Amino acid sequence: MGNYSWGIYSWPPRCRLAFYERRTKLLFTDTDRSLDLNDALLLHWDPKHRTVYMGVSTKSPRWKRWNEQNLQKIEASIKYDITWDGDHVRITRLGTKGVPCSEEFLWKLQMRQQF
Repeated sequence: MGNYSWGIYSWPPRCRLAFYERRTKLLFTDTDRSLDLNDALLLHWDPKHRTVYMGVSTKSPRWKRWNEQNLQKIEASIKYDITWDGDHVRITRLGTKGVPCSEEFLWKLQMRQQF
């Protein structure tokens, strides 16, 4: 995900990232705060377009509830990670604001490769 030594675009501490083919068909999960979405979701994918559902939860005491600030941090990381390599992403919120961050918040990611 680019340069994460300074942590601006890293995923939340103590996070769980879950990726679904459909809203309920799990592809894989990861807890790596520096997981590169472009590599994980597009690098080895044959079609030039892909839709994936991404869930994020964290047990960090600094992330209490899914508020606008927390959501924007995650969305900025998603956008940065996908567009860094020249691809495009459309992000749609499917989760509910106000729930604890220990509960998964879900986004729909519609990605399109440039090459």
